[in-house]
Amino acid sequence: MFFGSFNKKLNFTESDYSEQNCGEKDAFNQNEYEKIATEIGFYLGRREEYSAQEAYGYFHARYGAYPIDMRRFYDYYNTSATCFWNEKVLSDDRDIESISQYKDYFCYLRDGKYTDEHNITFVIDPNFVDVDGSKRGAAGRGTGRYLDNIIVVIGSFDDLNINSMKVLLGDGCRPIEYALEFFRRHSGSGAGILRHIVEMFKDRLGKLYPYPQRIHTALENDDICLIHVYGEGEEHSFSVKFALSPSPCLIFYGYNMEENFPLTAVGVENVMYWCNTAIECGNLLVAELDGREINRFEWIAPHICGVEELVAFYIDELSKSGKYAMSGTVLKYSNFLGEVFLSASI
Repeated sequence: MFFGSFNKKLNFTESDYSEQNCGEKDAFNQNEYEKIATEIGFYLGRREEYSAQEAYGYFHARYGAYPIDMRRFYDYYNTSATCFWNEKVLSDDRDIESISQYKDYFCYLRDGKYTDEHNITFVIDPNFVDVDGSKRGAAGRGTGRYLDNIIVVIGSFDDLNINSMKVLLGDGCRPIEYALEFFRRHSGSGAGILRHIVEMFKDRLGKLYPYPQRIHTALENDDICLIHVYGEGEEHSFSVKFALSPSPCLIFYGYNMEENFPLTAVGVENVMYWCNTAIECGNLLVAELDGREINRFEWIAPHICGVEELVAFYIDELSKSGKYAMSGTVLKYSNFLGEVFLSASI
């Protein structure tokens, strides 16, 4: 039998531990592993690194896995039996910590509270999905024999990189064990994940704003990527930063705004919203006196439509800081795409 649970920080694999300490010979099968690797590549695409969220995404897409609070482990021990027989599966949860630990190589709970290693705990019900090709789910429903669920946990210290994966319930299911081994081999520092997310962003932005000559990568390495996007003329711009440290994040800068998101596919969706908003609603007003710039305002909002509205906006903005408009001031206003340009004198 092959066991795929692991903890990278502690350099622990359950398969090696079982062989060295329990006399259970490692039964790793390369052909079965390659089959699962191909399947994961089909669902997630082929890459060198995958995030904790992506790993869960595979189990969700392939097996209908759903997330739970680890502290409610016994509520999901056998949900099929509960559903059909109305049996209570709730139990005293004082021993849940022992379930989530293994010879000090895993520790997701301590004194009823989560540790620094965050977790995604999920359930797979083998009575309703074909997990290992044995069709045992269909047989179980026909005979009234129900199988315990498979419960797996993914651990991460930064909510991006996989540190550990453990089968809490249902160990020995080959496709699950080999999937864990695959994600052990395809997890690391996060550099590959960062580059993938950056490529996702560039692809989305290219469809949203089809001016590649105005999209510039100012900095890119294994820890950070900084992208500047310019509008009509370089006075209009916004930036997006992708970073792994001090914590993985994705940041939108522009028009006096700063919005932070997690470095995930969902984070890309959120930052794309602000990129689109900046492109559609980015405004710039420059005030000059005797050919010298005296004030500059950048903001995101519906466009100013006329000279009177422009002058009123400028006067109102100055009044907020106790200032007033000086005679002879020239106002120059434009939007991100250069579709609107207004000029006015006071």
